[in-house]
Amino acid sequence: MNERFLIKARSIESEDEWVTGYYYEAHGRHFIGVYSDDIDYEYEIDSETLCQCTTFKDRNHKMIFEGDIVMQHGDEWYVEWLHGKFVYRPLNSDEDAWLLLENTHDFLEVIGNIHDNPKI
Repeated sequence: MNERFLIKARSIESEDEWVTGYYYEAHGRHFIGVYSDDIDYEYEIDSETLCQCTTFKDRNHKMIFEGDIVMQHGDEWYVEWLHGKFVYRPLNSDEDAWLLLENTHDFLEVIGNIHDNPKI
């Protein structure tokens, strides 16, 4: 799969199931298609949970998506698209600080996402 175009979203079939693949809309419904040499499958998804792939991986080689919560040196941050770049911002702060993801992703660890943590 070309990581540049990957999307992650929650399946409507199960609130615990996240699927990663290619997004499309048909007849007012939203889907992620997962295509491989062995099997093709399409999942209907909750469009409110769409997360774009950043193409960067964390220190554990896990792909980082927009909306992910990441940990760095004990601090929690969330990933978003800002000013034409993927950045991460302090999770529980009113401070308008942000750091470029492309410069520091090797130091981060994905620990969740904002959609699974409604208190955020």
